[in-house]
Amino acid sequence: CVNTGTVTVTVNPLPVVTISGDTEICVGESTTLTASGGSNYTWSNGATTTSITVNPIVTTTYGVTVSDGNGCESTGSVTVIVNPLPTPTIVGDTEICLGESTNLGVFGGVSYVWSNGSTTAAINVSPLVTTLYSVTVTDGKGCSAVASTTVTVNPLPNAAITGDTEICVGEETTLYASGGASYVWSNGETTYWIDVNPVVTTTYSVTVTDVNGCKASTSTTVTVNPLPVVTISGDTEICVGESTTLTASGGSNYTWSNGSTTASIEVSPSVTTTYNVVVTDGNGCRSTSSVTVIVNPLPIASISGDNAICIGDNTTLTASGGSSYVWSTGATTSSINVSPIATTSYGVTVT
Repeated sequence: CVNTGTVTVTVNPLPVVTISGDTEICVGESTTLTASGGSNYTWSNGATTTSITVNPIVTTTYGVTVSDGNGCESTGSVTVIVNPLPTPTIVGDTEICLGESTNLGVFGGVSYVWSNGSTTAAINVSPLVTTLYSVTVTDGKGCSAVASTTVTVNPLPNAAITGDTEICVGEETTLYASGGASYVWSNGETTYWIDVNPVVTTTYSVTVTDVNGCKASTSTTVTVNPLPVVTISGDTEICVGESTTLTASGGSNYTWSNGSTTASIEVSPSVTTTYNVVVTDGNGCRSTSSVTVIVNPLPIASISGDNAICIGDNTTLTASGGSSYVWSTGATTSSINVSPIATTSYGVTVT
């Protein structure tokens, strides 16, 4: 006996798995992957939620098994690419002196944002104090990294010049520079001190460099005071036994070679004598001058003629020894004729 029966086998389609989310990130970032197409999800990392958040440090593939209400399963996967961060490098002089500037440049990306707001690869900065500069560098993948550098600002040296800055003509003074490690003077000297003897008032400058290479300049003026102009007045030619007053001028203090310290001295040399005087003015400058007092000898006066006569006679008396004569009689000739009636003395002054 034969009979026939039938059965229908239903074939359900597999679920279509779709995974959405950012599949390219940078080191340190995370991304959320979301699977769809079923009712149950099992990820390769063990998660059983529709979405997972992952932050791989290297490129990683994530798989998911999706099952629907019919118990059918499908598997899908996605690879999350992890791009490395850029490695920026800042170059440039990071130690400057106050008042200077420096160029800082960065490499390692395609776009830049500095802490001072600049968006160029290189910036010129002139900080007044030591300052930290940072830059955010972004590469072609959109990954960013930060680099920083400190620009040290060294103070300028405290340049100073000491020494006597007021001298007299013909004198020398020593100027001393301080505040650094090396020195260059306006006259070319490179020692910390210089000896100068200007003939007119002169300004000297020095550039001081410290151990950091920072420089500062200063200057000083050496005032050159003229020497006093000494004048000595007075009679410089006298006769034996006479005196003369010598008066010096041109200063405020006087020192004579005879020890006197007054402007005027009275002298009565017996022979021709030179007198020196040192004159000092209000600036302390000194000059020396001298004068010679010539002492002329007295003339040797003599009278010749007959000095014995008879009453009623006369005699001629003749004086000699000079160039002019004055007799006690009032006569001014070298010879006089006299006829005294009594014994008489006659005198003559011979010059």
